[in-house]
Amino acid sequence: MNNLEDFLRYFQREITSLVIAHEVFERAAILLRDQFSGYHFEFYKWYDEVGKFSVIAGSSPHSFFVYDDTMLWLSDREEVLFCQGLHLEKAPEQSQLCSILSCDIILPISLNEALMGFVSIRLPSGTRHLELGDWKDIRSSLVTAVANASLYERLEKLNAGLERKVAERTRELESAQASLVQNEKLASLGTLAAGIAHEINTPSAVISSGIDKMEEILPVLLATLLDRSGYSEDSLAIFRMALFPPDRRIISSGERFQLSKTLKTFFAEQGIRHSKTLTILSGLAIDLDLDSQPERFLSLSLDEIELAGRLFSLSQTLRNIHSSISSVTRIVRSLKQYSHADEADTKEISVEEGIENTLVILQNQLKTGIEVRTNYLARKHLHAWPGELNQVWTNLLVNAVQAMNGKGLIEISTNDVFILKPVPSAGEICSDAMAERETTDTQNSAPFVRITISDTGPGIPAALQKKIFDPFFTTKAPGEGTGLGLGIVQGIVQKHGGFLSLESTEGKGSRFLIYLPSLPIDH
Repeated sequence: MNNLEDFLRYFQREITSLVIAHEVFERAAILLRDQFSGYHFEFYKWYDEVGKFSVIAGSSPHSFFVYDDTMLWLSDREEVLFCQGLHLEKAPEQSQLCSILSCDIILPISLNEALMGFVSIRLPSGTRHLELGDWKDIRSSLVTAVANASLYERLEKLNAGLERKVAERTRELESAQASLVQNEKLASLGTLAAGIAHEINTPSAVISSGIDKMEEILPVLLATLLDRSGYSEDSLAIFRMALFPPDRRIISSGERFQLSKTLKTFFAEQGIRHSKTLTILSGLAIDLDLDSQPERFLSLSLDEIELAGRLFSLSQTLRNIHSSISSVTRIVRSLKQYSHADEADTKEISVEEGIENTLVILQNQLKTGIEVRTNYLARKHLHAWPGELNQVWTNLLVNAVQAMNGKGLIEISTNDVFILKPVPSAGEICSDAMAERETTDTQNSAPFVRITISDTGPGIPAALQKKIFDPFFTTKAPGEGTGLGLGIVQGIVQKHGGFLSLESTEGKGSRFLIYLPSLPIDH
């Protein structure tokens, strides 16, 4: 990619989508070598089985034990390290490591003093290296991606062990039906832990990055404001816009690149030659919606241009921190509401709230390739154990995602309906078309809330549709499921006095209908 900003965004998106640390290193190596031709990258990863940092993407013969002085020193570093030029005083370990690796730059991949690996970079002769901020962005993306992948791998191992234990004790569990609900809930929470960790870790990384930028910007800003006075009204107007920028209009990366190129040409024709200054000016003109009035920046001195850039960067950092904190709060709140670990009695609830909380918890599984459409029309409330109903939504949604192999459409709807008496018994799996049992006759019927969850997966063969609710029956490959999920769904629905229906056509998807007794609106 010609545009470095576009590449950095693409680089972050590509490597943070991977869930295996080994693949993160390999993919990062390919992307960086393709983008920076002539640069020499060596990627070192920590291997538990041998207790060493060894090269994973490169040809280096070197490896390092964790107790090496250089590695002990490097584990405390969470910054870009330059071997020459930018640091006048270097630790002996830094000089030693630079000498061993024959490199110009080292990117430690460490988090909370835990060194997961590092990258050594040798620049081509005569090449001007990237700005410090660009190297920081590359390192930050690597740290986030490797940390997420490492956590996911550890959780996958724990889940695999859990699956084996469940398989070994299947026959024992048949005689302990009363404990299956809680066991399945714990198992499901275990499988969701990787996704939850990812969703919490990503905004946390943004917050951490924002704090670093604030620490870098605020001292300079305050010193400048204290040391200087008497700015012109034109300069002050630009400063105010930088601190309180207008809402950004949406433009594509290609449009931004072309607009930036045009603006740089304009400013260069006005006698501005410094590349960094041109970059700041073009970026400010676009972000402050002044690209049609670039002449407003011509009265600013070089110091004032740099100050305006720092003010805008500060405002964006504060906005990002605010957004990230909101995201973390939303996820944690939904997790708390989802679990309802302390509930002993039923509560009056709106079913939509539980479904929405479940969708937040499952966001990591749903956001790639899965489209979710909701249509909540039910007005009536239920008396229910919300945590157990959340387990119903979790099992049905996870089954839909797995059936579609991570790509397709899930539709969720709720409706108030009346079912002709006699209504199906609690926990019954209805094989007839339920549309024929729904009525507008409120005198000879009972009120229910109907929850419909449909997917565009391969559907369930007719011969298997009567078996899927049986305990321990599963259509998944060995080790991928216990066969308890839909049995748990049926048990919870039965406990709530409701019943179910399944409509599925092989090759066209499935639709589960859950009917739960509702309360009168004016109760």
